[in-house]
Amino acid sequence: MIDINHRIETAIPIEHSPYIAPGAKYVQRANVRYRLPRKAFMGGIYTHAMLERIVHDRHGITSDDGNEWLHKSRCLAYRLSGIEKIVTEILLFDEPGFAGKRDSYGRITELIENGIGRFYYDENLRMGKVINGDGGKTLDRCRVRPKVQLFFDVCARHPIGQYGDQYFARHPLSRTPDGKQFLWESYNELSEMTRSEAKARGLDKLDLANSYRSSRAFKGMAAIAKSCFAKCPRIFVICMDVFYDKRWAENATVDLAKRHHADFVNRLRAIAAIRKNLVGAIWKLDWAETKGHYFRWIFMFDGENVHATWQYEDIVDELWKSVVGKPAGTTLLLNGFRRFAAASGAIDAIKDHKKLEHLVGAVIRDLAHKDQFLCIERKSGTRTWGSLVPQGKRDAVTKAAEGDDLQVTVDSILP
Repeated sequence: MIDINHRIETAIPIEHSPYIAPGAKYVQRANVRYRLPRKAFMGGIYTHAMLERIVHDRHGITSDDGNEWLHKSRCLAYRLSGIEKIVTEILLFDEPGFAGKRDSYGRITELIENGIGRFYYDENLRMGKVINGDGGKTLDRCRVRPKVQLFFDVCARHPIGQYGDQYFARHPLSRTPDGKQFLWESYNELSEMTRSEAKARGLDKLDLANSYRSSRAFKGMAAIAKSCFAKCPRIFVICMDVFYDKRWAENATVDLAKRHHADFVNRLRAIAAIRKNLVGAIWKLDWAETKGHYFRWIFMFDGENVHATWQYEDIVDELWKSVVGKPAGTTLLLNGFRRFAAASGAIDAIKDHKKLEHLVGAVIRDLAHKDQFLCIERKSGTRTWGSLVPQGKRDAVTKAAEGDDLQVTVDSILP
């Protein structure tokens, strides 16, 4: 039953144990959401919404939606976000997952499940870095976000790393495989190890540094967008990815991708139609399981002269393939995908307030996001970005950008 303190009391389904008193109770909190500070709760909602966009973008925007690893990557990315949520809450509340009451004989009379104790049976926690149904393979080849990596490293030193997902499969009042303690006590140790390791690594400072880098990149990208709209109030936006065919993607190193892209940018500058109608562009080097290393471009053309995508889609496609080799190169126009459709095509800075807000607040902000939840381990410098402003227009665009102190937000870009 549920009492006034939001507790659910149930009988313990373990009989004839010398460690548990007759009639012992298992107590759970009926509602734990009220315990989360509003800032943390809203932050979790924002992170999940952003993750949905990132997963769909990096694992869903592909010409091969039937790819088996594509669907597996989506599941893994969401599982990793679940682990991040668990670690965040463990660090937020300095309390054990469970608390036990004992009688004079040292037997458990009541086991109380606190807020973070509800993750005891959570599949995200129990599976850790093991890829379910994949022959025992793990996520060791992937780079994950700091909190998730911390959890993996802690699990490697805890018995769960040895026994896997079956370790916490039994009731918390069951004994550990070595019989030395209850499983709930081992769970508490895992939580405390997580807190200690986070403190030792300076995880708070690392989170702040990552947020700062992401914010700095966003401000720089948003300043370029603002300067383009300041020069041409009517812009035609084309979003494209340039990458390698899947037969070549796995062998294309980041250094090779950078060399190809530098050649691509230099040639792009020389094309007459680009020099005439391109106001400015932003590009970002990234990685996706379905595409390998790829470059996302946001082209901003003079909306008075450009009214459709086909000409420039062809220019970019032909140029990229000429650089990397026709069989090895491929491109993808993003304007037709739902999230990009709301931020591409013709945008009037005065009339299309919502489209401009979405371009900056969603598409460009996601572009600047430092870490994705699942990616291949790679050398530093992979997630670089830059801009392209044709010769002769650079002064005008730069002047417009210098008119702002770079404290750019969505509101500051709108007229």
